[in-house]
Amino acid sequence: MKRQGGDMEEAKQNREKGEPKIRRRIFRELEAIAFQDPKEYVKTEEIDGELRQVPRAVSEMKPRARRVIETVNIQKDGGVSYKMYSKLKALEILGRMEGQPIPGEEGIGLSEGDRRLLEKAAERHAGNP
Repeated sequence: MKRQGGDMEEAKQNREKGEPKIRRRIFRELEAIAFQDPKEYVKTEEIDGELRQVPRAVSEMKPRARRVIETVNIQKDGGVSYKMYSKLKALEILGRMEGQPIPGEEGIGLSEGDRRLLEKAAERHAGNP
């Protein structure tokens, strides 16, 4: 069954045929954010005889997982926490790129956060082909 604007696979094929390379790259960056898997960011370790979930080191993460991190915070005790880009926001932007209406947002342009997200994706593209 096709949704308004076609299905995702058809849309992906159309993008790959005729859209500029930067648009395809932005789409892949947004897909990484939208479909991130939280297990990529934590691991189980035994600490003081108890199993605990702890953040993975950035060096242990796959490149796709690293692209989803907006900021890395290193605490005074040496602990690390990550802030991820918004999964919901990435899904909304992907929907707009595919021509899908966002309920209650017809006619609204990109927010400042959306613009920053797209700018960061473009910067990454320029530095990492």
